[in-house]
Amino acid sequence: MKIKKLLPTILAILGVLIVMASCEEDFNTLGSEVIDQDIEIPDTVFDVVAYSRKLPPIRTNVLPTNQLGIYNDPNYGTMRANVLGQVLLPQGLQDPDFPNDGPNADTGDPGDEFEISKVYLHIPFFNDASTNSDGDTTFTLDSVYGSEPMNITFYRSNYFLRDLDPDSNFEDPQPYYSNQASLFEQFLSDELGRLENFVPSNEAIEIITATDTINYDPGLLVEFTPDYFQENIIDQEGEEVLLTNENFKNYFRGIYMEVEEAADGNLFLFNPDNANVTIYFTSNTEERDESGNRLTDDAGNIIRVNGSFELPFNGITVNTFDTEPLPTDLQTALANPNISEGEETLYLRGGGDGIITYIEVLEGDADGNGIRDIDDIRTENWLINDANLKFYVDQSKIVGGASEPDRIQIFNVNNGDVLIDYSFDFTAGLAASEALTTHLGKLERGSDNNGEFYKIRITNHLNDVIRKDSTNAALGLVVTQNVLFTEFSEVRLSQAPGLNSVPQGVILSHEGTALHGNLSSDIDKRLRLEIFYTKPD
Repeated sequence: MKIKKLLPTILAILGVLIVMASCEEDFNTLGSEVIDQDIEIPDTVFDVVAYSRKLPPIRTNVLPTNQLGIYNDPNYGTMRANVLGQVLLPQGLQDPDFPNDGPNADTGDPGDEFEISKVYLHIPFFNDASTNSDGDTTFTLDSVYGSEPMNITFYRSNYFLRDLDPDSNFEDPQPYYSNQASLFEQFLSDELGRLENFVPSNEAIEIITATDTINYDPGLLVEFTPDYFQENIIDQEGEEVLLTNENFKNYFRGIYMEVEEAADGNLFLFNPDNANVTIYFTSNTEERDESGNRLTDDAGNIIRVNGSFELPFNGITVNTFDTEPLPTDLQTALANPNISEGEETLYLRGGGDGIITYIEVLEGDADGNGIRDIDDIRTENWLINDANLKFYVDQSKIVGGASEPDRIQIFNVNNGDVLIDYSFDFTAGLAASEALTTHLGKLERGSDNNGEFYKIRITNHLNDVIRKDSTNAALGLVVTQNVLFTEFSEVRLSQAPGLNSVPQGVILSHEGTALHGNLSSDIDKRLRLEIFYTKPD
């Protein structure tokens, strides 16, 4: 997915400066006493408590990208991602003046003879484009999953998407959530168009009309009925509904895109800012000869000219999700986890109806060395050199291979933010697929392409907890499509104390997995906190 942010790179640079300063502080704190003594660097392992829950509904009208389509997860079932989006009048073109003047009986002028030729909604795919020496362009699609057909119906919506929340006395933005499909679907109005058996293609799209050739990059393209937009847009020229975008948002309230299976379906991510509805039209030329008559061609026909009017998706866009019910035993496990002792199996799933895992570290005494909590570590004067959580994939509970997510993300549940280790990862400037692999290790796969484990380093976070008295907050673990996303979305009706927001990457993810928990029957694969430390002898 081609979404680049400067923040991770800036944070990495700042991290270098902080590391230098903190290292100096650590050596000044420990003093020469450590250097003069024998140093032992033992391995030790701490018990953790970990369990999983369903995610509550997540706010989805603040996302940089949206999902549309169907994903059949071999482990968790079918997910459908629908979209409700506002189209707006073009910037600076409110109160538009269309070339639709009628004939003049006094002068005999035929008028503009305005006619809509085509109306299209286009949603471009993320892609990499390359052009060869012959000038031919090839597109490689990104963030497109699956190649089976699906049907998509496009409706005009009568649901008004507010900018501001009346519950905050109209001071805060209005939140809309991932579970509101049933609400929006109560307000569907006219059907604007429908795609049957839609399958993504990496081919550019060329539309040839009687007077024009229209070119689009690869993406979803659906044709709408011209008469509908003649009546509801063009014929409204001069009316209040087209005077301002505020009026227009209340008039043409949105377009709802609803997917349904034709087979296994497909799913793609897109940037709503690049989507638009375009009204293509022709009209008589305004250019005139010396006699004041419109210019004609060699056959004496008035010259026709092409024009277009774009309605961009620059308003509010909301992603909604409809998922197949989970098996009853899994629903029960997620609704009633053992939050005091942890669980045998941990679950993760992306999307607006996803699954999160909670982890509490620095609890217990896994190796029996008597060190079991933060105060003990402070007393022992440990300097943490490396600390990580190793999550082994439970291949007995999932279908492995290509459907396994390559990346997972850990965050601070209490403050809804990434861990400090995020800022210290010098791979932050790489492409999303390879970025932040020191902190958020990619899925290690075996020779059979099945996932084996993820290794998440939390060294700096742990040192902050031990040496700087930072809060030992619960950690959250989710799947992600892009570890470079640093924004969080608030959740609604939290099912766990303290969870107020989650990384936006989980909403834009579709895959899921299962991991060995801290009580796994396979003792060697139990989730534990591994610490490498230095202390005075």
